[in-house]
Amino acid sequence: MGLVRRRFLWSTGQVRAVRFLATVEQVRPGTATLPVAALALLATTSCSSSGAQPTSLPRISTTSTATPTVPPQATANTSLALDAFVRFYFALLNVAFSTSDASVVRRWSDPICQTCNNYAKALDTSREEIIKGKTFDQVDVAAPPVNPSGTLVEVFGTIPARKLIKRNGTVVKDLPSDGRFHFVVNVIRTPSGWLVRGIKNGD
Repeated sequence: MGLVRRRFLWSTGQVRAVRFLATVEQVRPGTATLPVAALALLATTSCSSSGAQPTSLPRISTTSTATPTVPPQATANTSLALDAFVRFYFALLNVAFSTSDASVVRRWSDPICQTCNNYAKALDTSREEIIKGKTFDQVDVAAPPVNPSGTLVEVFGTIPARKLIKRNGTVVKDLPSDGRFHFVVNVIRTPSGWLVRGIKNGD
């Protein structure tokens, strides 16, 4: 079953969370907590019958200090740029989980994003363990027109099988595929660019 770019159902009554895990908050600040050992438990599944093929994540460019930089197509204050930024952000999450580096999460997250904070705290306290393999794969994004007060963006994809390993290569746990996911991501435009301010499971 293919991923779809669903119609934008952004009213309060139409966007809802089906089931929240410890890693995923409502768009408004919540009280979610993240167990260190549960970095891989990130989403519920989302299934559809047909739709557009997902496109690949943009390449993350780096400087000599390995600091990720936003791709040029994600810098404007437009829906297309927002789409590119959200793809970039999920590529960053893959980097963060595969290196246990919380800085790449904090750099592009609003301080009020509790889910982002949970990710960062877990990464800070699990520096000797990393995830081998992508956490988010085949990411597809549906970004509506930009809302100055915060734009809700739908994100679809799959969570493939991967491994939780120690830095010396010892396998701690085999992590099975969690199937498809559907997130609603709240993104705000600031003078310095885009920031993620909330993540929740979609319907």
